Amino acid sequence: MIKNILASKITLSIILFSLILGIFWPATGFKFLNYDDVPYVAQNHYLNQGVTPKGARWAFLADLTFDSLNTDYWQPMTALSHMLDFQIWKSDAGGHHLSNLILHAFNTVFLFLLFAGLTSSPWKSLWLALLFGLHPVQIQPVAWITARKDVLAVFWGILTLLCYSKYVKKPSFGRIWLSVFCFALSLMSKPVLVTLPVILLILDYWPLNRLSFRFSSVAKRLAEKLPWIVLSGISCGILLVSRSETIATGMKDYFFHQAGFSYLRYLWKAIEPFPLAIRYPDLILRPWENFEAWVFFLALSGWIIRKSAKSFPFLAAGWLWFFVTLLPSVGLNLEDRYFYFPMIGLSVCFVWGISAFLEKFRTGKFLLAGIAFAQICAYAVFLRPELKHWKNTNTIFRHALRVTRNNSMAHNVYASALMEAGRKDEAIRHFTKAIFLKHDFAEAHNNLASALAGEGKYPVALTHYAIALDLLPDFALAHNNLAIALADLGRTDEAVSHLRKALEINPQFEDARFNLASILLRQNQFEEAAREYETFLGLNPKDAQAHNDFGVILRKQGKPEEAAAHFREALRLRPDDLRARKNLEGVPGKGSPANPKKSQAGQKDA
Repeated sequence: MIKNILASKITLSIILFSLILGIFWPATGFKFLNYDDVPYVAQNHYLNQGVTPKGARWAFLADLTFDSLNTDYWQPMTALSHMLDFQIWKSDAGGHHLSNLILHAFNTVFLFLLFAGLTSSPWKSLWLALLFGLHPVQIQPVAWITARKDVLAVFWGILTLLCYSKYVKKPSFGRIWLSVFCFALSLMSKPVLVTLPVILLILDYWPLNRLSFRFSSVAKRLAEKLPWIVLSGISCGILLVSRSETIATGMKDYFFHQAGFSYLRYLWKAIEPFPLAIRYPDLILRPWENFEAWVFFLALSGWIIRKSAKSFPFLAAGWLWFFVTLLPSVGLNLEDRYFYFPMIGLSVCFVWGISAFLEKFRTGKFLLAGIAFAQICAYAVFLRPELKHWKNTNTIFRHALRVTRNNSMAHNVYASALMEAGRKDEAIRHFTKAIFLKHDFAEAHNNLASALAGEGKYPVALTHYAIALDLLPDFALAHNNLAIALADLGRTDEAVSHLRKALEINPQFEDARFNLASILLRQNQFEEAAREYETFLGLNPKDAQAHNDFGVILRKQGKPEEAAAHFREALRLRPDDLRARKNLEGVPGKGSPANPKKSQAGQKDA
């Protein structure tokens, strides 16, 4: 009997894994998106060199020391996973998408195995897993490479719960610490599951029936969860120490601006997921509107828990799962990926709730099977057309503009995609629209300024750069781009000042470092330019132009052998670089002309 059950679980797991892979497979043909994928992953030189000791060190230290553009929180496991992708797939975006997809497929299977083991209800657990795996809101975390941190954190989170369930059934020191270890890896992927110790208590309540409402029972179970609680505390401490100002602002938004209404929006997303967009318009509410939403949601929560706690514990457990796991993200802008793990709780409410109701009837099992089959088929049918919009930056943001209104972020990113396609006039219109919708949109002012500068409209461009920096004084990218415009106008001293400010804000800003070095080279400040190029090449050793320019400086400093080495490296990286070839020929002792053509130092526009 046990072998038959095991065999059926294995068979169902294989079918489930294959189904998820098959339905989401088109994502493996998609590109990197310029909305986070490119700057944070594809162009991150620590990641795209594959797994290296230097990269691993950066992964563990970068976000702790602000040595990264993506300084939201500590996420070394996510960084290492991206490095492994580059080690295997190089710059093939399809391979990176495949990694996201495989993680999601495993998450779906692990969820099935978790609840099949906890409840001894394999078919309900299969339905639950299919709802999780195929719900349309899961497109974003699967099809967006940047959302790796979400699927990876949940991968380790569900493994944490699986190991815990094994520990409960057969307690042992090894099993409990294996669960704690998986939880640590989850927090190191993204600290979104800091509330997981509460989920362990919820599972103790249902379906494990290890927790009653007596004080002694609660105290005993809390003491048992101490290792997980300590890890959550450490993770929260790291976040608070390094991001105290951001956390304070987030808490203010959480309580007063949108969190209460966000709970209702995510609840509705579970029922009616469409329309789907990579980014939804910012939610603007009056404080009293958010207060009303809080009152309604908390009243609804209290009613559900009070009515179901004894008779239908799965409803209380599922609802608490939804409420608790959404806490770390609910005060942020609405994004489908934030719902990735919390939706499991609502799915538990739905699956076990519908089952409890229909199983009272003689034909209940047939109705239940019909509803489950119809629902899963509907999700699978609607998911594919929505998935195709994620093909590239242009298609996903054009879709966002089509299905949402007053979406300033979508206008801004779509305009950037149009700029890359050479459609500058259309891009300027969309940048302008983004600013019209959100006057204090510093990023859009910066992007519009860069577009106008590219058209030679410097007076207007400088005005928008000034507005961007007035709104956000520590906007390193705007300082860099303003410097480029000032250099074009011959105002090099001002340009150098803004580049130094950009590097003061972010010492790892490679483009600002290169631009500063190139301007110093053109000003014949060779010693300082050499220091900047040396620092830049330490960050990005594969930049042929920097090797060429650095070689020019070394030659002028009377270091021909070192100069030749950099010219050769530039040619190795870019064999068709005529400037590097002529510069190499001009190194004394190489049999080249006595007066070689002078190298031109270039600039990079971020």
